[in-house]
Amino acid sequence: MQSIQFAHRVLKLFAIVLLLQFPFSVFSQPKSDSIAVKALIDSAAKAKSPQVRIAFAREAYHKAIATNSKRLLADATHAMGNALFRLNSYDTAIDTLQRALVLYNIAGDIAGRAKTYYTLGSCYFRKSNYVKAIQLIEESVKLASSLNDSALLANCYNSLGIVYYTLENYPTSIDFFEKAANHYEKAHSYKNYVRAKGNIGLCLVKMGEKDSAKKILFSTLGNYGKYMDSLMLASFFDNIGVLYEALGKIDSALHYHTHSLNISKKLKSSRGIALSNLAIGRCYNGQGKYIVARTYLLTAKQVSKTNELEEITAQANRQLATCYEELGDFRSSQRCLKEFLEYNDKTFTKKMVNQVAQLHSMLQIEKQEKENQQLQLQLELKSLNEQKDQKIITLYTIFSILLLLTLSVIVYFAIQLSHKKKLLEHTNSQLFKFNNELDSLVKHRTRELNDAIDKIRELERIKSAFMANISHEIRTPLNGILGLTYYLSTPECTAEERSQIGEQVKHLGSKLARIVDDILELSKIETNQVNLLLSEVNLNQLLDDVYKEYDSIAEYDDKNLFFRVNKSLPNDRAIVICDYYRLRSIIIHLLENAFKFTHQGGIEMGYSINENSVLHLYVKDTGVGIPNEIQKKVFERFYKHLDDSNPIFYDGLGIGLTIAMGYAIALGGSIKLQSSPGQGSTFTLVLPITVPNSNANKETFCFTGKRILVVEDDLINYQYLHALLSKTGATVIHVKNGEDAIEAATIERAADLILLDIQLPFKSGIEAAIEIRKINKQIPIIAQTATDSEYVSACREAGCNAFVTKPIDPDELLNLMKRFL
Repeated sequence: MQSIQFAHRVLKLFAIVLLLQFPFSVFSQPKSDSIAVKALIDSAAKAKSPQVRIAFAREAYHKAIATNSKRLLADATHAMGNALFRLNSYDTAIDTLQRALVLYNIAGDIAGRAKTYYTLGSCYFRKSNYVKAIQLIEESVKLASSLNDSALLANCYNSLGIVYYTLENYPTSIDFFEKAANHYEKAHSYKNYVRAKGNIGLCLVKMGEKDSAKKILFSTLGNYGKYMDSLMLASFFDNIGVLYEALGKIDSALHYHTHSLNISKKLKSSRGIALSNLAIGRCYNGQGKYIVARTYLLTAKQVSKTNELEEITAQANRQLATCYEELGDFRSSQRCLKEFLEYNDKTFTKKMVNQVAQLHSMLQIEKQEKENQQLQLQLELKSLNEQKDQKIITLYTIFSILLLLTLSVIVYFAIQLSHKKKLLEHTNSQLFKFNNELDSLVKHRTRELNDAIDKIRELERIKSAFMANISHEIRTPLNGILGLTYYLSTPECTAEERSQIGEQVKHLGSKLARIVDDILELSKIETNQVNLLLSEVNLNQLLDDVYKEYDSIAEYDDKNLFFRVNKSLPNDRAIVICDYYRLRSIIIHLLENAFKFTHQGGIEMGYSINENSVLHLYVKDTGVGIPNEIQKKVFERFYKHLDDSNPIFYDGLGIGLTIAMGYAIALGGSIKLQSSPGQGSTFTLVLPITVPNSNANKETFCFTGKRILVVEDDLINYQYLHALLSKTGATVIHVKNGEDAIEAATIERAADLILLDIQLPFKSGIEAAIEIRKINKQIPIIAQTATDSEYVSACREAGCNAFVTKPIDPDELLNLMKRFL
């Protein structure tokens, strides 16, 4: 037996070698015809018109015959059957689909058999042969399950649900619809998912669970309505109409059935038109409007009969029997009732109902019997093969010996060729993969390089704009200062002119200093280095000070603008805890912006504090205004708004509002803008604040008997510290450099605490602290520095116990000293 099998393998290999000697084109089918057949089949599946669908399918069938391909011929035959089904020609469709099934069996196409069984089942369902329909669709389910074809499984489950719904077995119907819905949802086929959920709602209506049905129908319509096409929407409206019929709301039911009828008419859907007319006639029957009901029911009967829709025809006869009876036409009523009963007896016989009830168990038994028959056939075939093998074993043995030497050489070369071919394919695959990776990497690097170039260009543009702005803004006052000082040095300058020029030089110098301060403050804001110094701020006093400063500026007086202040609280209640410098800077920048863009009318500033302790400080002007689309841009750095209707050039760096917004955010608030072109602008600072407790007593500090060594080379800073510490009763000892500090620290009990400035001449404060710690490890050292980040770690490593930043907060310093004294 083994030698026979070996001989079989050798013969097959020999045949393959011989086939390789001939051109492949001899055995291949023309590709163009195959492509044309597939295209025609696809067109038939997508065509909306039944006539166009059948035309495409017929053309595909004729071309498939010419290709001599059983599979293509089977596909084309199935397309014909499906087109005939859509044309309601069910008997012709069944004959055609059975031919397709035979062709698929010959071609060994399981997927083709599965879809053909499904379409055949749909045909038998339309012919009201429900037992046959269930058998065929169940067969399709088996094949689709073996292929793991989720889409076909979903369609089969949905069709089985419809069959059992027609047989009024609603629980089983719901089970199948739920399975279909789960498959549709996983496949993101939301259109079919909506159809399955609508069918579930209809089953629940029939079971009397109206609330559950209403919830499912309307939630599905709301969440997935956008996925519905017109035909599905018509069907869904009919389902909702049936729900309202069950709820007794006939007017609402008529509303939805009428919508469905209108859609079906537009789509020329015969089944939809018949169903909607039947539903409307049923509703009018329920309302006792029998004449109107008759019209719709006769239309439903005519359309369904023309299109062989037997079930709808039967339902129309049933409703017409009731309608004619109420109208007194008993003969017509008897005729319609007779037609309904004939259909009912034909379709829903007791035998048929029992068949449906036992169908699942029958299918299982049938499956087992088929498997047993298949096993028996396999055993018989095996026995026949053994007998046949015994007869020809001698011939195969002799033939094998003769071909062994020849075939061994052929096999050897074939194996080597196959190995080299695989090696070449592997090498090509690796090269292709490497080429793709390299191409992808080059594209990625190119994108990164382009992005980097774009960023560099943007930075260059910002840098150029900044340098152009700062150059203009600095050179303008600088040019004035140089020109005026030159004129001062000339003999033509009088004493009166010198006084005026001095004021002008002072004003230009202040403006230049303001520009430098703004640039420095902007850099602090962008690097998050804004240090807040909170203190009590009297808002009324602050606004008065700002008002006096701007009310005296001549260039603003020349515009003849009004300038007023609105103070909402008395002085004793206008005190808040805030950073005075930052708050004043916000107001100054907002006022400068207002004066710059206001040419008539005036400016008003004021504030209010609501019950939630939120400060609303506003600056309102009657200037040119800002369009809505660019209001967010005005807070961007270097942005300047130009009014097209009044093209005036405005000086400035374009960073005033940026600084104001940065300070507002640092204080925990923001700036809101309300403006419209020609109507002025209102900038409002919205800031949560803390109101000081007027009943709280300020803490007093007493350091009597304590000696404080102040190491400070700047005389003004020392005088400030001396004035502050003298109030505490402490004795202040002053040295100006690090060497003197080290010498003072060596004297026993020379000081109880050292205030050490870091920036000292000759020897820095950090170096002095290191030397002091070698001599005296107990004395507290508090470092003073102008920054809070640069020297912190160095101060701690040098032995400093704490540090304070300049400008020094008196309360912070005294509280810090109190910890060590």
